[in-house]
Amino acid sequence: MSGWECAFTDGVEVPFQASLLGVPVEVREFQISDSNVLQCLVIREKENRQRWIAVEELDEENLPEDCGHLLALYRAWLEGNY
Repeated sequence: MSGWECAFTDGVEVPFQASLLGVPVEVREFQISDSNVLQCLVIREKENRQRWIAVEELDEENLPEDCGHLLALYRAWLEGNY
């Protein structure tokens, strides 16, 4: 999991705009949680509220190319399709 954290931290330029369940958010950083889940810190623009979510919860549409590519690889790895 630490390898995935490095891949996202080093390979994706933050902050960037994304969406979570169709709601616009800004992604600020990545981390591995205490329960060994790759997460990203998102801020909901209208509420200015931040929280950590599992990175695979981000909507695929409108992601920057670098993040979309890594997210596709990460999802395949999670599903054992690598």
